[in-house]
Amino acid sequence: MSKLPYRYEENGKTYFIKRTTEIAGAFECEMYAYLEKKFQEEYKNGNGNKSTKGLNQKLRFNVTALRGTIVHHNIEMFLRQIIGQHKDPLRLDTSQQILLKKLMKNKERYKYFSEEVNKAYDNFIRFYDENKHRFKPIYLEKKITIIKRKKNGEIDEEKSVAGTIDCIAKWKSPKGWRTVIVDWKSSKRPLLSHSIQLSGYYWMLTHHQLYQEMARMGIFNEAPYYFDNGKPQVICVLFGGRNYEIKKYNVDINKWLKAWEIYNNPRNLAYNHATKEVGMKMMCLVCDKIHQCPEFSFENIPVDEYPETKLE
Repeated sequence: MSKLPYRYEENGKTYFIKRTTEIAGAFECEMYAYLEKKFQEEYKNGNGNKSTKGLNQKLRFNVTALRGTIVHHNIEMFLRQIIGQHKDPLRLDTSQQILLKKLMKNKERYKYFSEEVNKAYDNFIRFYDENKHRFKPIYLEKKITIIKRKKNGEIDEEKSVAGTIDCIAKWKSPKGWRTVIVDWKSSKRPLLSHSIQLSGYYWMLTHHQLYQEMARMGIFNEAPYYFDNGKPQVICVLFGGRNYEIKKYNVDINKWLKAWEIYNNPRNLAYNHATKEVGMKMMCLVCDKIHQCPEFSFENIPVDEYPETKLE
């Protein structure tokens, strides 16, 4: 939940195309979606994020997102070698560069950060070594954008969506090779938003020309999309714990569409539709809107349990 929506420029006008991660996150916290839309309105009115007010607070809680960015890059570069593609250097946006420089000034903190990155990457290598007999990547970091338009031809922001699928792969199931969406997570534990996000990726893929291209190429003849008991499957691999964990989810389009509805019409309330509870939760610690949230205060943060928040 750390990235802003895609900015889409057309005919001199800026549109914000929401991401799957933001839509999925709205199901667990309406406040995130509410603040995101508020930011978009301010930006369109020329008041968007031009000051550094609140930057230090924001940086404190984006360490986890930065770790995920670096781990994802390392995984992508490893898999590019496997499928014969060239490597690209790591590219960080301005806020991530600032955060990395702040981290490097604190040797103890940077050491911890590096250990966390290396642990997640080592878990990926272990995953690959133990599953390469049943895992064959096809596409990496596949960006998909679905643009819907209003009757006047303008982009309909509420009905448009964008996202980047970490990996589309062949996976050897009990019934043979199957094509499946795979997502990498540097977190330690599964979240409901993971399954919603992956359901969104499946919905987007099947509504995008890439799906038809894959069919024309014969990919689905060799490995049909992965279904289990009549339901399409998606796979999430978590690398943040002591070992990796593979989570297989049934695609739930209804839950994805419900999250999308919440994102488009959020209340000013930190409400979790999964637990039916209001207030700060564990996810708040890595939310890039936390310094704007009325539920937030430093006193509520269990620093000892989450050392990644200890930034001086």
